[in-house]
Amino acid sequence: MAVAGTSTDTCGEPATEGNSLLSINARMARARSPSERYMQRATPGTPNRKLTLKDWASAADKFVKIPERRPGVEETLFAKPAPAARHQCGTPCVAHCIAGQPRDLMIGLGPAKAMKHRLFERFSQKPVVFALLVLGELAANAPVGDDGAVPEGQKGYVRTPQTAIMNQDLRDSLLYLDVHRALLLREKCTTGTCLQKGLRLKCNASELGITSFVDEQSGEYSNMCEVQVSRFRDSLEMVRDYEAENNMKFDWVTRARPDVYFTRPAPQALSLDSEKAYFTPWGQCGYGGMDWFYAIPRQHADTVGNFASHVSCSDYKSDPAIAETCNACAGCECWMAAWLHAQKVSFTRLPWAWAAPAKFCGADCPPDWKVTPDSIMGLDSRVANEPCTNNKGNITCPA
Repeated sequence: MAVAGTSTDTCGEPATEGNSLLSINARMARARSPSERYMQRATPGTPNRKLTLKDWASAADKFVKIPERRPGVEETLFAKPAPAARHQCGTPCVAHCIAGQPRDLMIGLGPAKAMKHRLFERFSQKPVVFALLVLGELAANAPVGDDGAVPEGQKGYVRTPQTAIMNQDLRDSLLYLDVHRALLLREKCTTGTCLQKGLRLKCNASELGITSFVDEQSGEYSNMCEVQVSRFRDSLEMVRDYEAENNMKFDWVTRARPDVYFTRPAPQALSLDSEKAYFTPWGQCGYGGMDWFYAIPRQHADTVGNFASHVSCSDYKSDPAIAETCNACAGCECWMAAWLHAQKVSFTRLPWAWAAPAKFCGADCPPDWKVTPDSIMGLDSRVANEPCTNNKGNITCPA
């Protein structure tokens, strides 16, 4: 896997060795110690060794910190207390990847119950669940401006800061969700400014026609999209290892954000087109909300993950619909859509829209709730007037 951040121009194109200054800089970078070089990486680098069955066996029902595999990243493993003696998976066979910052998995078992009973148990039978969670601190930049806020578009902007999280704080949720294997990361970069060093998406906004989230002083458009998608990309290491160990291939891979609350039962994988990638139904401006949840046919999962390593400014022009939809609201969802167009991956909206970040849904997303057949069907404020129906196990929810 290529490591992003090796380009020095604004659109991520390879630098040429013919430029003597760039050549000198490259030699200086190679001379730095690994602890210094991690600052040059856009996203966590490629591990220097694979995880083994012995590694995972040592982490059965406990948290085990492993020797460093990539500069600037501390990794801790956690595995199911008693993994199955042999591979068991339904048809279609689905891998669920919970990937990102834990956020609302910390507020109680309510989000975990919603994810397990409304997504995992509904989408397919006997799925395999993996988790890649970033537990280290992530601080916002120092406030600027009269209102004390850091404007989105400024370099290093962090939308949602996070305090450091202890391993044990996640134990109940990991066990409840029946997570097969979890990889917990703590990165030496703890600010947006640090994380953004080396990112590929540092683009000339006027050249692309982007008018939103632009640094007013530099005229540059930048974001943390590569870092966000790297969580899904790196979770696929566990997916590939599981496939190799069991001599099989998953049919679908999903990415569930830890902070997204599933308020109604999800559709079944059998009802979806196995040639298309499915994303949360998005808004008109900037594909808003598209990345809250996605389900990807296995043959496209690595392509989606490789966004984090290979996306470039030029991808923004992969389809005219991107500029039409995104110039005034160019968030990370726009770049994912642009990447999918560039990679010729067909994508569409899920026929279901009952999931959202918990911070947006208030009382509709309780921190805990009693699991019953009725409560699984929904506890939100619309359930009385817009209920899901269950016809002999065939659950249908309003669009």
